This record gives sequence, structure tokens and C-alpha cells, in this order.
Amino acid sequence: MKKLRLFSISMLKWILLSLFILILFSGCGPGFQHFGEFSIQDIENGCKKVTDGLGRTLVLVPKGQNAPDGYEKNQIIKIPVKKAVVYLNADVALLKALGVVDSVAGVTQEKEDWTIPEIKAGMETGKVVYLGEYSSIDFERLKVLDPDIVFAWDESAIPMLTELDIPCVITTTKIAKDLKTRMYFIKFLASFYGKEKEADLFIARVSKTIESVAKKTAGVKIKPKVIWGDIYEKRVLVEPINSGAAEMILLAGGEYLFDDVKGAA
Repeated sequence: MKKLRLFSISMLKWILLSLFILILFSGCGPGFQHFGEFSIQDIENGCKKVTDGLGRTLVLVPKGQNAPDGYEKNQIIKIPVKKAVVYLNADVALLKALGVVDSVAGVTQEKEDWTIPEIKAGMETGKVVYLGEYSSIDFERLKVLDPDIVFAWDESAIPMLTELDIPCVITTTKIAKDLKTRMYFIKFLASFYGKEKEADLFIARVSKTIESVAKKTAGVKIKPKVIWGDIYEKRVLVEPINSGAAEMILLAGGEYLFDDVKGAA
């Protein structure tokens, strides 16, 4: 375990240094930002070109503005988004942080599984529709709902949504999201709503909290041994060392026992 402890300390120092740099330089140049698989680029007439978690290119076009040439219909998303279907509750939580949770019109979890008051209330009144689990989406009901966009993690939904002329954005990645990507992912979502300032404020709050925790735990001598994963009927899925979850454990003064596992989350 001595080797693991040394790894944790060195990793902690690297993460802290990276966080300070990232807070100062969150983008990669004027009009372009990149974090993990996601990117946002300013183009002509107030439009933005974005790439989602699969590396697919889409263009965000302000309502009333013409889309630039060279894009298919299913690549064009009118902004700000007013009505969205969202697969992941984590994405809904970020939309709440941006102040646009009222745009959520469809979800893939039943009411009893939600802790976000606005979603539970919306499902009670019918403002938010349960569309079925991700593997059994009611696409006919989704079509009637007519959302501006579907924020999904399941790429198998793309062909059907394309056929229905409903834009789809994949919000997960093949490789686990590291802490920086998780923090800055809210900027990706914000670009669909024109809520960039709210995203910056959120990142500043999270960064401050991370710095505070790291300072408090930097000198700990006894480091708890931690694993992070989900237990299913026939398998256990763990978070890899390159995930935000593992990085948070290290920042909090713990030793992450799956430091030799790297890949998808």
C-alpha cells in the first residue's frame, strides 16, 4: 500500500496544479472551448458549432437566424432550447443549476426515482412526461411531445430520433469524464440555453469548494481506502482511476484502490 499512497500524493499535487491552470485558462483560444470529448466553437451570425460525447458535430442557431450552409437538418438545433427530453438525472441537475429545469418535458425515470422537486411536481401535473426506460422509449409519445432536443446517453436512440427529425445530443463519452470535464460540461449544456454566465458562476463555486477540500485534506496521514462502483446481478462496474469520482476521492485524502483500472465509466 506504500506505493499506492505515494501515487495518491503525487496525483493530488498534479490535480491541484491542473485545476488552478484550468480555472485561469478554460478555453483553447478565442471563440473555442474544449473539455474532454466536448467542444464549443463560435461561428458566423451568433451560431455555435459543438461536438457531443460521440464526436458528432451539431450547430446551434439562434431562433430567427438562418443556419449556415453545409449542415443536415438533424444537425441543426434552434436555441435557446425551450423543451427538452433528458435521459440522465445528472444532466437534469445541471439544468437546474443553470436555472432552466423548467425546460425538461420528458424523462426516462419514474416519479419515485426523482429527488428534484421540480421534476416530481411536473410529473404529477403532466408537465413532465415519463417516456419509459432508455431501452423501451415510447417514441410515438416522444414525437407527440415534439421536443427541441433530446439529451441522451444511449447512442442506439440516434437512428430513430433522426428518422423522427428530432435532434439528439449524446452527453456521455466512451472514456470516463475526468474531474475537469465534469466541471466544465455545464458550459456545454449552457450553450444550448444562452446561460454561459450561469455556467461560469457554477464552475467558480465548484472550484472554490474543491480547493477548500484539498487544503483541508492535504496533510492527512491516515488515508481511507475507497472503491466506487455499482453492483448488478451478474457484474460489478467500478469507476476507473481517470474518472472524476476517483479524482474526488484523492482530493478528499483517500486512496483509490482501483488505481490500475483506466477506461470508461
